[in-house]
Amino acid sequence: MVHLLVNFAIKKGLSIVQDWSITPLQRRKYTFFSKKYGLIFMEVNIEADFETISNRFSERIEAAKKGAKISLTSPKIMKERYKSYFDEKNKDLPTFYTNNLSSELIARRIISLIKKA
Repeated sequence: MVHLLVNFAIKKGLSIVQDWSITPLQRRKYTFFSKKYGLIFMEVNIEADFETISNRFSERIEAAKKGAKISLTSPKIMKERYKSYFDEKNKDLPTFYTNNLSSELIARRIISLIKKA
């Protein structure tokens, strides 16, 4: 489903930003789309240590108790997703650590990479 939407968006001239882990199959499909349409496919890793992720998860759970909508509520599944990310990530990519860099600085660095591409 996601790849159908990506294909549609590219045909409409839109850029695509995916903010979750990319599996090897997705990576191959995005590479295919980028070659098919003459676009740049860029991937970076944005991560934090497990303690930081766990603290953020706990904050989201507390916010959900006050009415915020969240899709992930299981600590076990959160830990599985964290592990899965490290199992499938492309280790050769630039990596930005959110436990010691601000989102603004990470965004500026990614924009710099895009401009160099």
